[in-house]
Amino acid sequence: MTTPTEKQIIDKATAFIHDKICTAYLAQYMHATKRAKELSKWDPASGSVSDAKVVGGFFQHLWEELPDNPGIRSKPFFAICDIAELYCFHMAEAHDTDAS
Repeated sequence: MTTPTEKQIIDKATAFIHDKICTAYLAQYMHATKRAKELSKWDPASGSVSDAKVVGGFFQHLWEELPDNPGIRSKPFFAICDIAELYCFHMAEAHDTDAS
């Protein structure tokens, strides 16, 4: 059963990976994207957005890896922040507990 938070993460991540502006943003910040893939074990190019914990973890890691620069703040950046916050505030503790 999917919780409302998991559904939000899945819906927002699905919209993100199917938005050409957002996928171009990931390509622009390839180092951050690559590191988030390594840490979360999820690749947005897979098109599979079924595990909210893994996908949320990707966006959390991506947000952490992006440069701290006001110039990166555009529509995709705020979408990343939104998904990362959902994950961080509602699911990260449960995911960390599951992994141990």
